Amino acid sequence: MTPDWWWPLVCCPGCGLPPGDSGRCANCGRLYERVDNVIKWSTTLPGVPAAPRWRAFTDPLRSPVLPFRYLTRLRTEGYYQRTISDYHLAWRWASHYLADLPLPPSATVLDFGCGRGRNVALMTQLGHRVAGHELSPHPWWSRLRGSGFQTSDAERLPWASAAFDLVVEVGVLHYLSPPRAERHKIGRA
Repeated sequence: MTPDWWWPLVCCPGCGLPPGDSGRCANCGRLYERVDNVIKWSTTLPGVPAAPRWRAFTDPLRSPVLPFRYLTRLRTEGYYQRTISDYHLAWRWASHYLADLPLPPSATVLDFGCGRGRNVALMTQLGHRVAGHELSPHPWWSRLRGSGFQTSDAERLPWASAAFDLVVEVGVLHYLSPPRAERHKIGRA
């Protein structure tokens, strides 16, 4: 179920206006798909090639049946489950990352480059209204019912202006190629 506070914050990544409820932006006509708490915009960046999928099958250390990969996956799944239900973990995370910020408990937060949603889950446990933004959806987001997510790789962020009290970005910028990072430069004309 989509949280009530989330939908008014959503804007089209093409024109920057509220998109409307029809699956198509009422202003510019850009298509989107809305399923529960996730909006997936149908946009692509030209000239950005997809990574070849064959590499996963030719690298022996990427085999999913190796014991250390299995144990690592099991441990990771346990940690992500704790981000939903372990308040002490959320409190410790916040005391480290948000200690000096005057952030009220009901603050609206954007996790830019949220990935699977670890920080979204932790901040939701603390009472914040949290939205996530990523290039592609993750199946785990369906567990985070109190939060909303959007996927878009457009140059304009699909959110209303000044909609958030805090924007969190953890480990995102180093994933951008130099040409793509150049397109997102702050202060460009």
